[in-house]
Amino acid sequence: MPRFFRQIHRYSLLIGTEIPPYIAKRANLSRVTVNEKGSFGIRSLIEKRIGITGFMVSGIMILIMAFQNGLVAQDTINPSLPINQSKLRAVEITGNKNASYLLIPEFSTVKVMPEMYPFQGLPGEPLRIALARREYEAGQVIVAPISQSLQNVRFQASEFTSPEGNTFPEGSIELSVVGYVQTDSTKKMSYPVDRFGWFPDPILPDLKEFDVPVNNVQTLWLEVHAQENQPPGTYYGEIKVSPENSPQRSLKTEITVFDFALPAIKSFPTIVGVFPEHLEKIYGKQWNEALWWEYAEFMLRHGLDMDNPYREEGSPPGLDRINRLAASGQRRWCLYYIRQPGRGWSSTGPDASEYDDYIERVIHQARQRLEVLEKAGLREMAYIYLFDEVREQHWDKLKEVARRIRSEFPGVPIISSAFDPNLGKSSGLDAVIDEWVQILAFFNRPETRDKINSAMDSGETVHWYTTIWPPRPYPNFFIEYDAIEARLLMGAMAQKYKPDGFGYWAITFWFSTDGQKLLEGGPYTSWNPLTFGSSNGEGSWIYAGKNGPITSLRFENFRDGLEDYEYYELLLTAIESASKRGISDERLEYPRSLLQVPTYIVRNLTDFTREADVLEHHRLQIARAIERLGF
Repeated sequence: MPRFFRQIHRYSLLIGTEIPPYIAKRANLSRVTVNEKGSFGIRSLIEKRIGITGFMVSGIMILIMAFQNGLVAQDTINPSLPINQSKLRAVEITGNKNASYLLIPEFSTVKVMPEMYPFQGLPGEPLRIALARREYEAGQVIVAPISQSLQNVRFQASEFTSPEGNTFPEGSIELSVVGYVQTDSTKKMSYPVDRFGWFPDPILPDLKEFDVPVNNVQTLWLEVHAQENQPPGTYYGEIKVSPENSPQRSLKTEITVFDFALPAIKSFPTIVGVFPEHLEKIYGKQWNEALWWEYAEFMLRHGLDMDNPYREEGSPPGLDRINRLAASGQRRWCLYYIRQPGRGWSSTGPDASEYDDYIERVIHQARQRLEVLEKAGLREMAYIYLFDEVREQHWDKLKEVARRIRSEFPGVPIISSAFDPNLGKSSGLDAVIDEWVQILAFFNRPETRDKINSAMDSGETVHWYTTIWPPRPYPNFFIEYDAIEARLLMGAMAQKYKPDGFGYWAITFWFSTDGQKLLEGGPYTSWNPLTFGSSNGEGSWIYAGKNGPITSLRFENFRDGLEDYEYYELLLTAIESASKRGISDERLEYPRSLLQVPTYIVRNLTDFTREADVLEHHRLQIARAIERLGF
């Protein structure tokens, strides 16, 4: 039943009102949505003039509008039911007793397994997507056969039009098939998994039709990009599905564009690796400058630089390439990754006898690369990554090398992921490391979290990162993990813990196993998801397609998390602006409360929600607060 009331609350946010306390209480939302003192907008007006009767009237109006618009279904599906029982329950809910298949909306943060039914969307609802200008946002459509398998299923999105007659420009709305990769049950994984088999992840832009066996489901991915000048409002359209052996069906779809825009360049810094040697290897003779730019622009659209923090030997970049990257939003570029001598925690460097010569070569090549950046007037993009994940036995050498690098490249930041829980306060590393990259778990453990907070309070720059460790209960990017984890990590969790940025070693590490080729087929693809350290998806968030990069559920949720973080930043700016305009602290109490991530969304880095609608209603609250503050 609380799910029922959360759906009412979500609709109230879409229409721009607020939820009455009695509904919020039933929805388990009182800590966030009920504010008896300082709310504003419609609810505040009713409270002051009419009292509790006004709340009841408001609640009844919301209920009526929700039912009229098909938002609230009478029941939900138990995700533990077998798939055939789940489908029959969905038929009962929607009343489509004679339908050979159903179309069911789903959140973008849910992985819908092809042979299971753990969906969170409600049968009978339209698909609803809400986003700001200059934002990407998606939803899913589950195609669920009931009485027969579906053959040669084709699909299309209609034009979306607002009541004012506005539409989206061509290319702003894309409908694609969600593909699957198969995990291998004969492999011993580096982390616990509860199942093997086919998992949804690649989003296939070129697949135009598919079959769905009667005992399976198939998901479509609808992605919307609202450009900077997109008029705000709600746009109406539908998703049409046409099997060869069954009648066409449509799912009503609504896209709400908020009256504010996200910044062109993401606020939350990232240091994420794209390995060019893996791109060149998988494409072979097909690899060229045009394909390189397909990947570069793809990364930049997702809030990442076309960069590699593990950059070593190689020619300096071309001036034209650097200028074009900067014009497209590139923020940082690694001059060189310097290894520690001998075998380290995560890599092998030159022997001690060869190390001095190695450092001289590094300095020579890094200087050549820096000269290109300086010619472009982009010296501030440069950084050097030093000694990956080293422990105490390497700290003295780290300090020695860092001092040499600093003398050769004054002002160029030195970044390191050295394992020092005191962040240099005892070891002296704080004198030579400009930016720290620390493992996610350190932010969660009280004994290390307090030291990180103290360091950041004193002016240290501390990014967080994850890799093959830590696994669950922490969020991670493995194929088997929930899609919502990537979004929470980059959005609500980043807002709660306030790291200075995010680091990840690689997203194109495709060759820990032999024989990897371009992704083919679909929806059930040929791609082997097994990557680094007997894990599925570690270091590999995207796929190599014949025409360029293919995105994934994980990568889209990563970008959505970065965009969620912008909502908090915009709300903070809107509150500060409203305060300067003389808006009272009482009226700003409620929007200020939204800057605090509720514990039922993120209690800590190992205890967080996996319910898509809970996260979505919080996001809608923030969006409406931004609009009401007139930002």
